Amino acid sequence: MTTPSNSAASSKIEDDVLATPAAKRSLAPHCQSIGDVLRLVEPRIRPELVDTTGMTRLYHVADQLPAEMAPFWGLELRLGDPAARADILWEVAQGNGSISALAGDHVSGLPSSSSAPVLKRSAFWDDLSAFALDWRDGTQWKPMLGNVWLEVDSASAEGHQLESCLDQPCMFWGPNRQSNGTDRALLNALPELGCRFFQLDIDSGQLEKFADALPEGATVFQMGVMGARDVVVTRLCLTNLDCDAAIAWLDQIGWPGDLGTVETVWRKYVDRLGEPALNIDLMPDGVGPKLGIELYAKENTFSTRPWESAFSQILSAGLARPEKISALRDLPFMEHYALPTWSPNGPQVIYPALSCNLHHLKLVIVGAEVTEAKAYIGVLRPPFNQSPTKGGEAEGGGGWR
Repeated sequence: MTTPSNSAASSKIEDDVLATPAAKRSLAPHCQSIGDVLRLVEPRIRPELVDTTGMTRLYHVADQLPAEMAPFWGLELRLGDPAARADILWEVAQGNGSISALAGDHVSGLPSSSSAPVLKRSAFWDDLSAFALDWRDGTQWKPMLGNVWLEVDSASAEGHQLESCLDQPCMFWGPNRQSNGTDRALLNALPELGCRFFQLDIDSGQLEKFADALPEGATVFQMGVMGARDVVVTRLCLTNLDCDAAIAWLDQIGWPGDLGTVETVWRKYVDRLGEPALNIDLMPDGVGPKLGIELYAKENTFSTRPWESAFSQILSAGLARPEKISALRDLPFMEHYALPTWSPNGPQVIYPALSCNLHHLKLVIVGAEVTEAKAYIGVLRPPFNQSPTKGGEAEGGGGWR
C-alpha cells in the first residue's frame, strides 16, 4: 500500500481513545504476530472480500511476521476479480518501534523479536534486518528514509510459491518528511537499494531525467522495486499534482497511454474525492504501459460514506463486483482498549486502539482503457509508550508516524 501518510488517522485514533469513557473499554488482546491482529479484524472481512482459501494464504504469511514489526499494515483487494483473495503489505517506519523489531531488537516493554524465525529464513531477510539496524543507528538512511513498505503477492501464491513469497516481496521506500528535499535524495539512492535487495541495475540517468521533469511542488512519496513480478520493474509514486500538471508530465516523459483517458478519470473520480497519487513503472527501455491513479477521500471518517460516488462509478463501469462493494461498506471499525495502570515493572508500550478502514482506491489505466479497480484496506494498531519519561513515543524520532 503506497500511502502519503497514516498520521491523520493515527492522530484521530489517539483523540478518540482519550475521549472514550474508560468503562466502555476492555484490555487489549495480546498479539504476538500480525496474524493475531488479523484474527481480531477477520470478523469484519466478509468472505466476498477474502474467502477461506484467501484467509489461509494470508495467515501463512501474517503468522510469520511479529506484530511489533508492523503497527500499520493492509490488504490489497481486486474489486473486479471473481476470486476473493488479497495480497498483504506492511509498513516499517521511524518512530513506532518497527525498525527495531526488523533489526531483531526488542521494543521497550515488549518481548524480543530477535528470535523471530522470519528474520533468519533467508538471505533476503538477513540483509533486510541488517539494513534496519543501519537505518536506525547509522547516518546514511535516517535523515532521508521515513518508511519502508513490503508487499507479498499472497493472493495468487500456492504451494512452493506460497512458501517462498516472503523472500520475494515488492519493496517501497518513502522519504523522511521531517526535512525538505528528501524525496530527491532518496531517489538518487534508489539504484543502490535496487541493486542491494534485488540485484537490479537501475539507470540513474533515467531517474534523473524523470526527476528533472517533475512539476514544481510534486513529491515522489514512494519509490520501489516490484520484486515479486515476473519482470522486475521500478515504480515511482507521486503526489501534489493537479490534472493539467500530471498530463503534461506524463506526456513529457513519454508514457505510452492515452492522455485523454487520464483526464476523463481525473474529472470523474479525483475532482469528487480529493488528492490523488500517480504510479508509473520504469522499464529498461522507458516508461511502462501501466498507470495507477490512487484515490484518497478528503473526509477522514470510519465509514465508506465519502467513497459512495466512486463506488457508483466503478460499478457502472463494470470494474467491481457488487458483492465486494457491499462487503466494503461493512468493513470500517475502531475498537478502544483500556489503558493499564503504569508500573515501572509492567509493559511500557501498549496498544490503546485497533482500527480497520478503507484506506484508498486505485484505478489502473493501460492504453485508453481503465482495466482494473483495487481497494486497499488499512489496519492500524498504534503503539503508545505510557512511560512518564518517554511521553507517547514507542521509539524516539517519529511519534505516531
